Amino acid sequence: MPVPIPALTSSERQLLGHLALADFPHPDVEPKSAAARGLDESRLRADIEELRRTGQVTLAEGRLSITEFGMVAYLAAEQDELKATLVEVSALADELQRRDSGSAVSHSLRQLAQGAWTLDQALAHLDRT
Repeated sequence: MPVPIPALTSSERQLLGHLALADFPHPDVEPKSAAARGLDESRLRADIEELRRTGQVTLAEGRLSITEFGMVAYLAAEQDELKATLVEVSALADELQRRDSGSAVSHSLRQLAQGAWTLDQALAHLDRT
C-alpha cells in the first residue's frame, strides 16, 4: 500500500533541500548554521519538529539528517514545481503561436516543453527556418 507523501511548506522544502545536499548542525547546537544557509529562522524550529514528527528528518548527536522518506517528499515537491513551470512554458508557447501563427520559435518552445523534442532538435528546427 502506497504511503501518502505529505505536502511541504516552502520553508520545509527549503530545509529538506539543504539536507538533501548534506547534514548540518541543529540550530541549538550551531545557531549560525541556519543563517548561513538562508533558512527562515522564525520557522526553522517548528519546521524541524514537524519534519521529525513525520519521519522526514532525524536528529542524532546534534546533527540534522534527511531520511529516505524526507528525500521522497522533497523530490516529489520539486517535481510538482517543475511540472507547473512546464505547464506555464507550454501555455506561453500557445499564446505566442496564437499571436504569430507562423512562429517557429513558439512551435519549438512548445515541442521542447512537452518533451516531444530535445533542446538540440528545437534549435535545429529554428536553424532550418
